[in-house]
Amino acid sequence: MPKNIEILLADDSGFMRLLLKQMIEQEPDLSVLGTAADGQEAYEKACQLRPDVLVLDLVMAPYDGLFAIEKIMAECPCPIVLLSGLSEKEPETVFRALSMGALDFVSKPSGAFHSHIRQVQPLLCQKIRLAAQLSIAAHKKNPQEKSNNYPHTFAATLPYEVVLLGGSTGGTIGIEFILKNLPQNLPVPVVIAQHIPLRFAFSFGERLSGLCPFEIKISQSKRPLLPNQVYLLNPEENWEITLCQNQACLLSTPTLFAAYNHPSIDGLWCSAAEVFGAKTLAILLSGMGKDGALGMQAIQRQNGLTIAQNEATCVVFGMPKAAIELEAATHILALEDIPGFITSSFSD
Repeated sequence: MPKNIEILLADDSGFMRLLLKQMIEQEPDLSVLGTAADGQEAYEKACQLRPDVLVLDLVMAPYDGLFAIEKIMAECPCPIVLLSGLSEKEPETVFRALSMGALDFVSKPSGAFHSHIRQVQPLLCQKIRLAAQLSIAAHKKNPQEKSNNYPHTFAATLPYEVVLLGGSTGGTIGIEFILKNLPQNLPVPVVIAQHIPLRFAFSFGERLSGLCPFEIKISQSKRPLLPNQVYLLNPEENWEITLCQNQACLLSTPTLFAAYNHPSIDGLWCSAAEVFGAKTLAILLSGMGKDGALGMQAIQRQNGLTIAQNEATCVVFGMPKAAIELEAATHILALEDIPGFITSSFSD
């Protein structure tokens, strides 16, 4: 019989800890190993009990979730799933937590009643199970070198007409790093398919706008893809690239890859392969699952350029690994090497 997944719960509300414990232990393969009331206690118990997964609130006092993540990932790393309510300021805190080593997040519903908490039970338990499968090493600092987005001289005839970025768990870190280090005069559009809840997507777009030299736009149906613009797909829907009056544009497609994550990386990339053919450049970043592998294969079959992030720099190697196993990745690169490789691919 498979071993139960042992979970440490950290939340500053005793009532919430009780509700979460009752909810989680309704699942036959999950058990609560212990609870903690703030970040300091979460850190101490994580090192003492060695849980399979830590479910962590971010807003706690006197020591918050960020304190716990920093200490745990440095000294006794374990998979961390965030479960936290949302305020206007909290999305930025979530992105900080992810960059520090947390794997994933679930939005805590408003209200502290059992019926409210049960709304997140399927999603939370799914993410706990996925997180428990991962081997977490001590957190490595993400590349922090100074942004390199100076203007660049490009080939007179561009070898590629679009750059595609796809990611899930851990993908936001890679997207930020790549965009901060691409030339500010990049002569093609960039389209991002990132698995992310809608309420975080807009905050992520604002964050990217503050970090990189590009204008970030949330996708709109039939919007043309223009050079030197970055398009972040609205995660409420799936999207494809098609032709609108002989110009490439985005189109929402509720039926395309409907059973898959929104936005579907496979759906977007398969359509891009049809429109741009060999002039497609696609990068598959950290993430759970297999989304993007089939799309990358479609691009490669059209002789486009495909890059998979390597295992050593991924938070979760699932999606790049799936593409590599299909032999769909032309190149396998460390995150810090990807921006320079993209830039050189457009050079003379």
